[in-house]
Amino acid sequence: MKHNLYHYFVEGECEEKLINELKSINNRSLVAGKVDVLNVINEEIADARLLALNRNTNIIFVYDIDVEKTEILEKNIRKLKYYQFNNVFHIQSIKNLEDEIVFSSSLKTINNMFNTSSTSEFKRAFIKQKNISTKLNDIHFDSDKIWSRVNNIYPFARYSKEKDLEIIKSKIRGNSVLQKC
Repeated sequence: MKHNLYHYFVEGECEEKLINELKSINNRSLVAGKVDVLNVINEEIADARLLALNRNTNIIFVYDIDVEKTEILEKNIRKLKYYQFNNVFHIQSIKNLEDEIVFSSSLKTINNMFNTSSTSEFKRAFIKQKNISTKLNDIHFDSDKIWSRVNNIYPFARYSKEKDLEIIKSKIRGNSVLQKC
């Protein structure tokens, strides 16, 4: 059975804004789906949230690996299996989203994007940016590079799979094969 529904659980508002841009009709770098802000590393997914989803939905977790704890992430994965969500994909920022943006662009540091002086100031500017597409073009952002590296850092390495990234990105390129993970 094909699973054409996707639901992203993303760590914060910056990830939400970036993913909404990357899955937009103008960009199409990621598969389309609903995006909810929920830090799956620090917060459990509420049962009511899962009951509202179609069982055939592919779940995509987007999170940073700068905190070395997986207890709540593991609880969330077990809960998804209990509710029979069989396709769970992990997109990990190697360390954090800011590092991913720098890796995927011509930036030397993340603060160069908006001429900010701190990470929190950058995040506020990123969220407030009206036309994120133009800003990404200005920094020569390469959507193929974002989240393209497979994490081999403990304890998150066991959730990092190249096929997760390939599946999520290949759906855009016309590959309709979806494998269970």
